[in-house]
Amino acid sequence: MVERTRKGGTPLLLLESGNFLFEGKPRTDEEAAAARRRAGLILRVYRRMGYDAVLPGGADFTAGPSILLGKEGSGIPFTSLNLVSSGGEKAVFPRSRSIARGGLRVLVAGVLEEDGIPRDTLSDFGWKILPAEAALSRFLQGEDAAAADLVVILSRLSPGRNLAVARSSPVPVILLSPPSPDGAAPVFTMGSAVFQSRGKGTHLLEVSIPRATGERARAGFAEGGAAKRYGERRRRLLAEMSAMDERRRSLYRKAVESYDDEIREADGKREISSRWIPLDANTPDDPKAASMIDAYRRESP
Repeated sequence: MVERTRKGGTPLLLLESGNFLFEGKPRTDEEAAAARRRAGLILRVYRRMGYDAVLPGGADFTAGPSILLGKEGSGIPFTSLNLVSSGGEKAVFPRSRSIARGGLRVLVAGVLEEDGIPRDTLSDFGWKILPAEAALSRFLQGEDAAAADLVVILSRLSPGRNLAVARSSPVPVILLSPPSPDGAAPVFTMGSAVFQSRGKGTHLLEVSIPRATGERARAGFAEGGAAKRYGERRRRLLAEMSAMDERRRSLYRKAVESYDDEIREADGKREISSRWIPLDANTPDDPKAASMIDAYRRESP
């Protein structure tokens, strides 16, 4: 599907907002070895699929920094604004990634919460995490952000903090945060938007943004882009979606209440719109990536 979308000319970004390599802390040496093999496979598949930007989360350092900074992580476009060396504040990963897509210059950066990596782990690596809002403020007020056609932030921050960033940003931004159990609805405010991703490559996120002329433009974020080729599939899903409407509305009401009335979709004109499109399968359509996954399944105990 990724290849078909790209060949169809749809502006597509493949983005990862962190904690994608490891699930829980291994209890034995055997579990640690198996987890590292799986993490290595994920990185190879990401490299093959051509991800545009990847924010490493705290859990991704479970096996130490070598898997990200060494050979296995080579070629993966990691980014983090506020993970730096403890001495000179040198960035551990590039602070942002500039991507040309669909005739636009898109600037993508990632930000970690301050307690995203345990302090003793940071000390062992010789790193520290700068205050997130301060790092974002400097970045969003900088020349690169001002010159970009679109700024996307991969965020590990809480919904409330993401909302505050969206409202205070001097430029319109798309904030993409990890999925949450309550499935909070997108928030549109001050020309910016906050989305929670839907995990494990199960959906495409299609986002429409206005051009300067007022024309609507389509752009894909997270795991996908426009899916016009899948109209028939979407029509078959309409019956299932209608049954979910009430549940979705209930989840939205709960999300609004959980933010203590902070969310106001009427902050400004809602110019950005979006929709999630379910995928038929959770397996890359790239033959080489699928082959790597099959080989891993055969070889893993």
